Amino acid sequence: MALNTPFPDFKTTEDDKHDIKVYIADLTDYCTMQNWFDPSKETEAAKLTKPEKTMACLRASLSPAIRAVYKYSLWLSAKDLAKPHLVINVLTEYYGASIGVSRVKDTSFFA
Repeated sequence: MALNTPFPDFKTTEDDKHDIKVYIADLTDYCTMQNWFDPSKETEAAKLTKPEKTMACLRASLSPAIRAVYKYSLWLSAKDLAKPHLVINVLTEYYGASIGVSRVKDTSFFA
């Protein structure tokens, strides 16, 4: 039985750093409600019990502009583009750099 939970959405405002933080929180909540995330695991990759579903959700929730960044500007291999924790970390760095911050300190996928 599928849960009727709100689907995460990457909302854009004038504050890119805030946007990515809100999106990560929404995606974390959604994955937790769907039982795709186990916070008791040690590593980011291990916390994702269903990484393929998380990645599908992540891609589906991106706006066309953000999807273009995901596809062409993250400089990840095709193999790494299938790993949600890596994509989120690089998106966090990308959006942190776009507002003049050289490196975002908290880049953990599910903080």
